[in-house]
Amino acid sequence: MKTKFLLLFCFAFALSSCRDKAKEAVTYNDKIIAQEQLVVIKMNALDGALKSYKPAYMNQTLQELQLQTESSIEKLKSMSDFEGDVAFRDAAILYIDDLKNGVNEEMVRAVSLSSLPDSSFSPEAEFELHDLCMKNIQRSERAQAKFKLAQKVFADKFKFTLKEPEAPENAKAKP
Repeated sequence: MKTKFLLLFCFAFALSSCRDKAKEAVTYNDKIIAQEQLVVIKMNALDGALKSYKPAYMNQTLQELQLQTESSIEKLKSMSDFEGDVAFRDAAILYIDDLKNGVNEEMVRAVSLSSLPDSSFSPEAEFELHDLCMKNIQRSERAQAKFKLAQKVFADKFKFTLKEPEAPENAKAKP
């Protein structure tokens, strides 16, 4: 009888321990996603600013996005591993770093082109702007796919289910 009770207690303890580990993994996941969301909000703001054709506003939102990518990367780098696992955190750093590169390589020029007065905005400039934006979208989609895969692997490893969150109100682009 004592043996059965001891086995039942050990099983209940192990099950409880797994649930606690999953909760901790969810919290870790959420901290990483919070940094990603801060960058996405700034990216959406830049998208809205580009549509405004207001140079000062475009430059301000571009600068805010650049600062946010740097800040988020630093915060992610300062996070410890989770149970010896660094893959998800490192994937988040690579994801935001790739977004940062897209901002610096494509969106800086896009803001410059969008700031041109109508009289200087040639068909070539329009084509270049479109090309830059498409390159940035493709880069972001590739980077996001890799990040999502790393997140799924992390969730599977630590036994929790991912849910698609609703976009926060402030994540919507505003002109």
